[in-house]
Amino acid sequence: MQGSFGVFTLKPENAKEYLFIATSTGVAPFRGQIIEALKSGDVRRMDLIFGVRSEGDLFWVQELQTLSTKYPQFSLHVALSAGSPQWTGHRGRVQAVTKSAVPDAAMRQVYICGSHAMTMEMKKMCME
Repeated sequence: MQGSFGVFTLKPENAKEYLFIATSTGVAPFRGQIIEALKSGDVRRMDLIFGVRSEGDLFWVQELQTLSTKYPQFSLHVALSAGSPQWTGHRGRVQAVTKSAVPDAAMRQVYICGSHAMTMEMKKMCME
């Protein structure tokens, strides 16, 4: 097990809009950061791409959907890499969903949390 490294806080002095990309429990730090930013009056666009394997792996979705209804600047994009045939949301890994869900991702300040492989791949995509 490894602990967290560095500083993982939002940079409100950066005027760019937010893009949060998380897989599984990697959504945990973003939940608190998003709630705090919204409640403190931040009106910048915030998109959260939250990926898990299947519907049974989802959590906090109702709460996050409620936030997206209450705060129009916040959008939730849930992606399943192995969803059931009934799933009507995004399909695939967050790496594949990001470009279609948030076409202006290159213009955002991006925060990523999840598996090492996903974070490295997303970092590479962002650098390109």
